[in-house]
This record gives sequence, structure tokens and C-alpha cells, in this order.
Amino acid sequence: MDALIMAGGPGSRMGKGYEKPLIKVCGKPMVEWVVEAAVESGAVSRIIVAVTEKTRRTGEAVAKLPVEVTKTPGLGYIEDYKRAIKKLKLSEVLILPSDLPLIRGDTLRYVINCYRRSNKPALSVMVPLNVYKKLNLHPGYVFEVNGELVSPAGVNVMDGGKVDEERVEQEVLIMEEEGLAVNVNAPKELKLAERLMRKTRKF
Repeated sequence: MDALIMAGGPGSRMGKGYEKPLIKVCGKPMVEWVVEAAVESGAVSRIIVAVTEKTRRTGEAVAKLPVEVTKTPGLGYIEDYKRAIKKLKLSEVLILPSDLPLIRGDTLRYVINCYRRSNKPALSVMVPLNVYKKLNLHPGYVFEVNGELVSPAGVNVMDGGKVDEERVEQEVLIMEEEGLAVNVNAPKELKLAERLMRKTRKF
């Protein structure tokens, strides 16, 4: 299993000149927290960080980590991961956003195990809307799954060979986990991520 970390966002809502993956949470760039979680999962053999023209410094910064760096055109999250999967000829791949600093290795290991047990070519992680409400967050997309309102965490596993297929059978994994809900796009979420991290991790 490969891990593909999408790190192409410019972080425009965080202020001018920021590359979002390099914004620090408790003293460490967000993308590093995500790389650490992938390593700690013990379930991936290769970690690739996908950057764009807008995140060149991110590519330089992660070069010291146990990762490979690939460049994508900056056409959006989904289009860019599709391009990366095809370019690198990835087979089974765990797709992660670089702005989920609270994600943990054991969570990723569980997600991958669920994907394997599902015997489906794709899996998407969803978080219940009540988790967002508890944190006073407002997700951009909300769906109903089996009568429950959920929002995508941006964490997916898929068979890379099916990346261009219009319809792919997909397992939906609903997880009530705060770390999957705190997607850092603005100063409010950054403060929340730091508060939760200090509460749940030792420094």
C-alpha cells in the first residue's frame, strides 16, 4: 500500500504568503504530522507528497522526510490525485490531505484494514455531522448515508487501476473521530487543532 499526501493548497485563507502544508501546529508543519501518522500506521511501504507550483517550498521542506515528492498541475484535489496515481502507476493507494494534522497512525491502520475487508475497489471515510457541530465547525459538503448526515474527511483508499472509471463501487466508513474533522483552512481551525493536540498528545 502506498500513501499519497496531497499538499498543493496555497492556504489563501491563512494570509498572504502562506503555503498551507507548512503552517505549524504545535511547532511542526501540518504536512509533517500527516507523514508521521502514515509512518506510524505501519501499513504503508511508500509515502509520496504531491505538491504544485503554489507549494514549491513544501516540496523542499519534506525532502528531508522519508517521502518521495511529485508535482501535480494544481487543478484541484481530486483531479490532482488522479494525475499523480496515473503518473506514478500506483496500485493500492491511501489518499490523505496534508491539512489533517490530528490524524493518527492507528486510525490509518484501521482504515486500511477496513478497505481490505470490504473487498471493494474503493473506500471513503466520512465523519458524522454531530462531530463537527460539537467542535463548532461547518463542513463544506454534507451527505446522508443510511439515514445519518456525514461529511467526507478527505481520506480515501482506492485501487489505482480504476482511477479513471466513472463509477467505482465504494465502501463508506463512518468514523466518529475529532481528528478527522479538523481540516485546517482558516485561523479558527488552526487554534482548534492546537488546543486539541495539546490535550491529546504529550510534548
